[in-house]
Amino acid sequence: MKAMRACKTTPPDKVRVFPTLPLTNEKNLLPTTPENEAIQAVLDTFKKHCQGTLTQDTISLPLPLSFYDKLWEQLKADESLREYVENNVRFEYDPVLALLTIQMLPSLPHDAATGAVIESVLKQLEKLRRGNGPEATYAREIWYTMQACIWLQFDTRRFQKSPDGQFKHLKARYPGLVFETSYSQQRKDLERLAKNYIKRSNGNIRVVVGIDLDYPAILSASVSLWQARYIQKPGKTTFTVVIETIYKNRVIPELDESMINHDCNLIIPLDKFGHMKIAPDLGDKPMPEIKITMTDLAQAVQIARAGLSTDSLNSDIDALDDIRSVSDSPEEDEDETGSEDETGSEEETATKQAARFIVDSETDSTCSTP
Repeated sequence: MKAMRACKTTPPDKVRVFPTLPLTNEKNLLPTTPENEAIQAVLDTFKKHCQGTLTQDTISLPLPLSFYDKLWEQLKADESLREYVENNVRFEYDPVLALLTIQMLPSLPHDAATGAVIESVLKQLEKLRRGNGPEATYAREIWYTMQACIWLQFDTRRFQKSPDGQFKHLKARYPGLVFETSYSQQRKDLERLAKNYIKRSNGNIRVVVGIDLDYPAILSASVSLWQARYIQKPGKTTFTVVIETIYKNRVIPELDESMINHDCNLIIPLDKFGHMKIAPDLGDKPMPEIKITMTDLAQAVQIARAGLSTDSLNSDIDALDDIRSVSDSPEEDEDETGSEDETGSEEETATKQAARFIVDSETDSTCSTP
């Protein structure tokens, strides 16, 4: 998805601030019909998202497929709301269940667990990239594309989906490996998500890893893995895709070597990171494998649990009691401090100049993902 832009808290001189969007009133109410009531409920939820007044981290609203196009017609009529939704709201539509699901920003435990597992995959890919041969070339062409939007096919229409993590080969249309993590009041149906990814991408998404964290205390956690298998019948030039469940709700143990079964690692062959037509030709050599070990997963769960508590963060913040003030403008801070700044050492002056350069650089620069 595109970078998030703040609705109310971002300084107006840096990014466009969206206006306060009124909730439903007599002027913008659609005529009362079942179709319009469903659409109005979605529009009001989008506005609450902008205003930061949603009380749930995930909201699913019924929206029949026949209503979907009219929803976008209404959004196009409200330019500010449409632009906000397109750039800031993480949502997905399931045409089979006729549900539109709107998500707030993922929580720290959610992202910490996902990030820890992805870091393990990145380290192994980096090791392969430093080698020689077609497998090294192939590994160098695999990108981690974070939560970029994927367009999944349903009959003749396409609907967007943003996974929690994904790896994509630069020559492939879809990511080969997708990650989904469930940690919220409204638990994700990881199996349904995985099968939709594989089926709606026509088997181009080849592996889906699902991590399920018990909400809210993470007393337990499990991992599942689904993959696409291509079957070609004798005499046929086309393939049939079968969705295989390799692991389902496999319990992730505590981070204790005596409790970890190293035979239960998740093994993903390198060629499954992209379409089979672009797989590296290694001849008689075995295909390298990426392993997500039970130790990796146990560490990810431990990191997620650490994100539940803010005690250590609060103690760190309290320890910074020597900070005088925080200002948006270096010039404003200099005016307030007056003579103290004038008598500061050359080292202090150099530090302030460096800090000011960093702030200005980070504010003005743009960040892109390859």
